[in-house]
Amino acid sequence: MSKELGVVFGWGAARGFAHLGIISFLEEKGIIPTEIAGTSIGAIMWACLAIGMKTSDILVFANSINYLSLVDMNLKTGLVKWNKIYKKLEELYGDKKIEDLDVKLRIVTTNIDTWEKHIFKKWKIIDAVRASISIPSVFSFYETEEGNFIDGGVLNNLPIEILAVKKILAVSVMRDTKRKIELPEKGKFTLDFKKGFLGVNYQILQKTIDIMMKQNEEASLQTKWKDIFLLEPSLTGIDYYEFNRLMDIYPIWYNAIAEKEKEFLKWLQ
Repeated sequence: MSKELGVVFGWGAARGFAHLGIISFLEEKGIIPTEIAGTSIGAIMWACLAIGMKTSDILVFANSINYLSLVDMNLKTGLVKWNKIYKKLEELYGDKKIEDLDVKLRIVTTNIDTWEKHIFKKWKIIDAVRASISIPSVFSFYETEEGNFIDGGVLNNLPIEILAVKKILAVSVMRDTKRKIELPEKGKFTLDFKKGFLGVNYQILQKTIDIMMKQNEEASLQTKWKDIFLLEPSLTGIDYYEFNRLMDIYPIWYNAIAEKEKEFLKWLQ
């Protein structure tokens, strides 16, 4: 097998639990990535792997969380403050630093002051992850002495180009950008939230974000001198906010890569 493997995991909120299926497969095959790059929930998952956690440990931790209890709103801005989530992440990473890890970990975020991509190669893991998962208009941006940061997926959702190795396993958990907006029947009032006024506007906003992120993914996939094995999970009907569906999402993507085992291992040689 190839001595060097880079792994890149993208944004996806709850759909990012699919990354655990990939991690589990690599763990079972004894495949240890040389370099890891992550954005948003991809950064959370791979940071867990980089500090030596096993898939079983990550699953236990993720299943133990009451996600609604982590929401602490800033009444002035209407955004999630992240104080409770930061404390929960602290249970995972403590004071560990990126530069002290055995595996090269790269966490991507967006500097909202300069609108430039920022790659954390050094820093406390918890702060780099916190910066990378700050979804605009939902969570407060992360204020630091180095700048103010929002979700890395805004500019670089599948950061293939930032890794030095040639072979890259890239995993995207974006929703299908060709899906149709679900509208109510003309002239009929509906109590269905998804097809109501707020629901339709949510669908439009969500699809707009998906299209923008998909475009920057496509740009990354065109990176020269990279040999890319792309995985795009089929998670039809699973939305970004459905964190309660971890055990539905995880096996779907474990099975997906297991079905491509021969192809993947041949590519890795």
